[in-house]
Amino acid sequence: MAGLIRISNEEAWSVAGWVFDHVLRQSVPFIPANNQRLLSVLKKGMVEGVGYIVLSVLSPSDKQIFLRALRGGLRHTEEVGSSAFAEPTFYPGFIDQFRELIDMLSSELNGPEESSDDNGEI
Repeated sequence: MAGLIRISNEEAWSVAGWVFDHVLRQSVPFIPANNQRLLSVLKKGMVEGVGYIVLSVLSPSDKQIFLRALRGGLRHTEEVGSSAFAEPTFYPGFIDQFRELIDMLSSELNGPEESSDDNGEI
């Protein structure tokens, strides 16, 4: 299984299903509980096993909230480190894919200057 998040008509983030699921599981806790529209869109892509989310159905403010949630999820994942992975050798690639999604969404919302800097900081 694979997972895909359609960022725009021109751009999509496509990864292995386990990466898709784990990124969303790490990020959803950083979304305010009262943002039912965003949570519904994300959970539909997770729960139904579709592995497919289209961000164009979200408002720009919901996309910004999702971006902040992704950043929170990445920070949390980095704090926990590779020891939380059943196979720690997959951790660096997972982090790279997580950052790629953040960079893609950030570029879509704010332009390339708002994506990660040369040090990988978000």
